[in-house]
Amino acid sequence: MRLEKEILGRKRKFRLNRILPFWDRMEYEAVRGTVAFLNFLPLAVATWLARRAGEIGYWLSPKRRRIILCNLDIAFGNSKSETEKKRLAIESMRHLVTTVVEFTRIPKISKKIDRHIRVEGSANLAKAYVQKKGIVFLTSHVGTWEYQEFLAYFLQTKGSVITKKLRNPYLDRWMCELRKMTRVSPIDKDNAIKPLLKAIRNNESVAILIDQWAGPDELWIPFFGKETSATSLPARMARKTGCILLPIYCFREAPGKYVITVGEEIPLSDDPKHWEEITMRNVNRFFEDVIRAHPEQWLWAHLRWRDKK
Repeated sequence: MRLEKEILGRKRKFRLNRILPFWDRMEYEAVRGTVAFLNFLPLAVATWLARRAGEIGYWLSPKRRRIILCNLDIAFGNSKSETEKKRLAIESMRHLVTTVVEFTRIPKISKKIDRHIRVEGSANLAKAYVQKKGIVFLTSHVGTWEYQEFLAYFLQTKGSVITKKLRNPYLDRWMCELRKMTRVSPIDKDNAIKPLLKAIRNNESVAILIDQWAGPDELWIPFFGKETSATSLPARMARKTGCILLPIYCFREAPGKYVITVGEEIPLSDDPKHWEEITMRNVNRFFEDVIRAHPEQWLWAHLRWRDKK
């Protein structure tokens, strides 16, 4: 009986291993077809369609809608009315889908980049590069975050970004190719330490997203006044290598018009005991201010605050 179950299990696994690549390929072709259609359209039309799709997604996904509204309650409490929070919730979904569409337009944007993107805070960037210590760009899911990677394009320097692999290998490979068009190299988050250290020691830059749930065993610090898990990787890298921690973000000013802002260096705390926590608290406070400036352009749909377990 046990042998029969094992044989049946192997057969099911074999069939599944044959079916999954087929569906992955079908999903990839469907996405590429949709992208080709949207990229054929004028940017204003593609943006309009993306915003309408965001609205539909908001109303058709009650679970995601609850997460967005709960996050807005945590961040703003009674400082914003329920009507205003609902408006921000819908607008954030419009923004999310628009950002996805903008990501697929990287090949077009890169051909005429000076028409679409400008950089503010160049002095902060120059000050960091002249020290030749390597740079960790602190980034978040605010604005058109994938366009932050164009900094490497502007500077004509090597850069990297830590990313999470997609389940679909075809889509994952395509997204990596798009990112490379901005002159950055994707680094898999599950095997990030060695390539990250190598880049820093070569005086290159690495972008690390700091605004997502990092797991119950990571650092717990306030974000919008409520404790949640946060990565401490930037602080640990600064302590180990002496690299510069430089916050950056990219807001959409209008369809096709973006501004990448480079903030002032966030120094590593010299507190002998709590240096890690203090440094990342300062990072969180910086991005809280950035998000408050344009709350409709942050990823409220992510389950940012969770319980300790």
